[in-house]
Order: sequence, then C-alpha cells, then structure tokens
Amino acid sequence: MRGFSLSSSDTCLARSVVGGGGEPLTLVHLTPLEVGSWRRGERFIVRHGEQSFYWRRLFSADRRDSDINAAEAAGAYAEAIGERDYLLACLKELVFESVRTRVDPSLPSRSECMFLFDRELEPSEYGARLGRDTDAHTMVELRPLAGSRLFRARASLLDVPAFVPQIAAAAEAYWRGIAVDAPAGDVEVLFTGAFEIIRVVSAGAGPRITVEGETFADLFRATPTGRAEYHGASARGGRRRLQEGRTQ
Repeated sequence: MRGFSLSSSDTCLARSVVGGGGEPLTLVHLTPLEVGSWRRGERFIVRHGEQSFYWRRLFSADRRDSDINAAEAAGAYAEAIGERDYLLACLKELVFESVRTRVDPSLPSRSECMFLFDRELEPSEYGARLGRDTDAHTMVELRPLAGSRLFRARASLLDVPAFVPQIAAAAEAYWRGIAVDAPAGDVEVLFTGAFEIIRVVSAGAGPRITVEGETFADLFRATPTGRAEYHGASARGGRRRLQEGRTQ
C-alpha cells in the first residue's frame, strides 16, 4: 500500500474532505501538548521538511534522562542500560527512515508526520500500543484537507530485536502498508499536510505542555502565506525549551 493524496479525483476521500454527501473523513490525534485557542474551519498544517514534536522529543536529552530513570532498578548499571535503550530507539527510527527513502520517498516520513488513529478504535487500545497514558494525553479530532497525505502501517513492526538486518526487514514490511486482515489496534496513520480541528474529544489530565510557550494550535497554525510556524523543541536543549503548567 502506498501513501495517497486527498483530491477531488479520489471519490470516497474527496467526498469526505470537500463535502458533498457522506460523513467527512476525520481521525484522532493524542497529544501531550496544550491545545490552545482555535476556531472551527481554521486551517492548520503539518509541514513537509519540519521535524515533528515526536521526533524532536525522541532524540532529546529529556528522553535520554527518562530512559535512565526508568532503569533505576538496575542500580549501578542504570545509566548504561538507559543510554542503551535511548540509542536503540533512535537507531530504529533512523533505520526506518533510511528504508523509507529507498522504498518510496513520497511516503510521509515518521520524522515529520503527525500520528493519528481511526475514530472507531478504542483510544486506550491505541495508547497501549504506543505506550502512552491516554488519560494524560488530550484527544483531538482532526479532518484532513485536500492535498494532505495519509499512510497506514502496522505499529507492531517497530517491536523488533536490536539487530540491524531485522530492523531493516521490519521497516521494509512497515512501508509496504497494512494487510487487509491487520488488527485495528495495530494500525497507525502517518499524516502530513493541511487539516482543521473538529473538536477536543477529551482533555488530558497530565501537565499542560507547551513548546517555547506555543500550544498545539500555535505550532500548526497556518500563516497568511500558507506556512505553519513550527518552533519545536530541539534535540539539544530539549529540557530548556519544553514548558509545563499544571492542569486546572
């Protein structure tokens, strides 16, 4: 399965995106970020060429420290084990990205995309698949707009041993897309392009996180020139740039 572009020529998808009968195509995103202010019909963009919040956070100093803290039970070996887990997670994503550029560079990159899931999927099932606490994350329903790109893949293919040939083989299968009989809970949707926010399904109970003071809506809001200003936290100095405020 290849990525597909939403346009008026795609019968069922165009009907969902541009109206004209049928239920519009909407998907759900889990985010630790504060959503911020937005209005119905406002245009937002996940831009090509700009690293995603997920990717920046994965490679950040915060992520490394988190992996070390998670290995505290190992005592004196905690730092070594935590650094190993951090580096393996980074290596896996880099291999997957390398394979994508060889298999089909037009597919949405995991380094730039927004991860979504279908509305019919139970959020807790999807959260468990990603290792996320759905109660702590805010759930936002989005509608992809014309020209945006979606790609469905099996998330479980990232659960692969730390052996580069096996990671590369799993990446090959991942970028071929989902099989017809793939379990719904194992499907993740990679998205890039323009979208609008339909509603906040549920607000997360965790801390309200912003990136350099910017909310989810601020990060992806389209400017008059059609650009989305994304000032995400960099991999270096990530702890300094991420800001948290407690929920009310």
